[in-house]
This record gives sequence, structure tokens and C-alpha cells, in this order.
Amino acid sequence: MARVRPFKGILPDKNLAEKIVTLSADNYTIEQAKQIVQNNPLSYLGVIYPDFIDHQKTQPHSLERFNKIYNRFRYLKDNRYFIQDNVPAYYIYKQKHKKFEFNGIIAAINTEDYFNGNIKIHEQTLSEREKKLKEYLRHCKINAEPVLFFHPENQNISDIILNIQNNTPHLKVVLHDVEYFIWKSFDAEKNLIIQRYFEEIGNVYVADGHHRSASSSLLAKELKDNPNAQYFLGAFFSENNLKIYSFHRLITHVNIPNNFIEKLSEHFYVEEISRPHYDLKEKTIGMYWNGKRFLLIYKNKEDKSIDTEILYQYILKPIFNLEDIRNNPLVHYYPEYTCTPSQAEE
Repeated sequence: MARVRPFKGILPDKNLAEKIVTLSADNYTIEQAKQIVQNNPLSYLGVIYPDFIDHQKTQPHSLERFNKIYNRFRYLKDNRYFIQDNVPAYYIYKQKHKKFEFNGIIAAINTEDYFNGNIKIHEQTLSEREKKLKEYLRHCKINAEPVLFFHPENQNISDIILNIQNNTPHLKVVLHDVEYFIWKSFDAEKNLIIQRYFEEIGNVYVADGHHRSASSSLLAKELKDNPNAQYFLGAFFSENNLKIYSFHRLITHVNIPNNFIEKLSEHFYVEEISRPHYDLKEKTIGMYWNGKRFLLIYKNKEDKSIDTEILYQYILKPIFNLEDIRNNPLVHYYPEYTCTPSQAEE
């Protein structure tokens, strides 16, 4: 059974939340993040990128950078921009788009559930990335981005969520036309019921955050005497209350070789299709090029790499010579729900 527990969360001052709260850092280029922090030093991006605050450059993943992240967060917390709750709570979460909404619970989950199989994973993790994240957690002492979990539908949990949402939310923030809400559940009796319902569910499944799960769990083994280190942050949604979207990658202003399809065929089976396929199987990439649609089916079934790594290692880097794709101006990202590949090309 998964041990999903309430915890003493640290939230932004609700009167300043619009200035502090951001999307995940992955949604911004380095230049975008820099501009945001320069215009608004209270942005949480200033914690993630503290060099933009003091203009003193440090190396990513260095101890110096970690210490600056920790100190920046401590400054904001000590000055009450962030406020920690005094008693444990479950945090009821809603994300509201124009056409749909998602409801779940933010809570702490025991790292032992990772090792005993109550947390189910579907991706292999990279040991080097695990190590970097583990050291980040050790020195920064911030568990800021929850692992995204889903679980079988449980009507009892759904009913409790709706019941709590009948109250005024503690926090509401609007980012890019999406509304985000947080309610706090301090009621010890109600929280015990939520805890038991999660125990009845048994297993939870990682939708996003495999490396965060692994690094938190590995660090817990090294910090056995620290009870707080034995849990990590999770956002829990029922399988009926969660939708995972693809991100289209639009590649612009690159030289496409004359033997493009031939180069792709070295590592992929290339199949032209008449209509878009959105529910793609593992190790299958959809491509829209020159007014035509293709499926690229990776040949090496034994490779444990995830699809994004395959895309980079065998297409973006060797064929288009693209490095640092997160910050490369030739690579643009479009969430599936905002446009189709052909619309992005236009």
C-alpha cells in the first residue's frame, strides 16, 4: 500500500502569489527566465537561477550554485514571502483550462514505496542525472516540483476533493490563461480518512518525474536519520482526472540533407501516413515534413532510452547538428492542445 501523507507545506504569501509563482522552469528558455527575474526579482525563477539576482556566474550543478539556491530560498522564507504551515495538511489542487479542468491532491509519499514496488515506474532512469538531482536535494533542501502520479479511480477520494473545494481556496493564480487553485485540509480526522483511502488503492504510477522519484529515494537511504528525507513531494490524480499531452518540436532554419529519409532509415523504420497519429506507441515518433506525415519507428527494441532521448541522439543531433535543444532558438515547443504540427509549421 502506498503511504501518502499530509505534510507541512511551504507556500507563497497569497497576497504576492501572482508575483512569485511560475510554471516549471522547463517552460522557459534561459533568456526568458532572465528577463522575468530582472523585471520581477520575487519570481521563483530567481531561486532556480540565483545568478540572475546577484549577477555572479556559477556553474550548473556546482556546490556554489546549490548554496546560492538554498540561500535565495531561505531569504524569501525568512522574509515571509514564503510561509510554512505549522501543522500537516493535504493540499487540494485544481488546474482549470478553458475547456477542461483537473483535480488532485498534493502530498508526501514514502521513499520505501519506491523500493518495494508500490510506486510503479515505466521509464529507466539515467544514473548521472539521478546523481545530479540527489546532490541538488541534499544541498538545496527544497522539494519544489512534485512527481506527477496517477492512481485507479477512487470515488471516495474524488468526493473528498469536491467537498473541500466547496470552500474558498487558499490560493488562486492565473498563468497563461490557466487558473491554478490550492485548498488546505488541516482536519486531522478527514486527513486520516484520505490516508486510508490511498492505502486501499495500493499502488500509484509515475506519469512524470522518474528521476525525481529515484533521486529522492536514493538520498533517503543516505539520510536514514532524517525523517523528513524519507518522504518526497507528489501530485496525485485519478486516472480519469489526468491527461498527458505531447509536445511538438518545430525545427526551423536548418539544412535538411538530400538523403534525409535515408539517414532516418539508419535507425528508424520510416512509414508515410495519411493522417496524424496522436496515440503513439513507445519508441515511435510522429513527423510532419514537406506537407507529409510520417511515423518513425525506432529499430533497436532493446534500447532502454526514452523517446525524447532517441529523438535527440539519432535525429536532432546527428542530422540537424542541434545542441542544447532546450535553449536552442531553432527548436520551438508547442503543447499538443495548442496546435497541430501543420499549424505550428504555418
